[in-house]
Amino acid sequence: MTRRKGRPFSNAQEMTDLLEKIAETIICIDHPYPTCVAIDGIDAAGKTTLADRLAARLRERGRSLSVLQ
Repeated sequence: MTRRKGRPFSNAQEMTDLLEKIAETIICIDHPYPTCVAIDGIDAAGKTTLADRLAARLRERGRSLSVLQ
């Protein structure tokens, strides 16, 4: 996955593609204990939006999860 270096998304498809890549990476993790995913960044960078959309994507694929803020 390529690092974006702080530039904004140019369109909704770019955000969708990134969410797909992250969700697929998380789904491929296979071990008998929970996986912790952390999202970090500066204030108002979109961390909560990203977390909520990623959580929805993972739930659509049958993953149970909790979002902590």
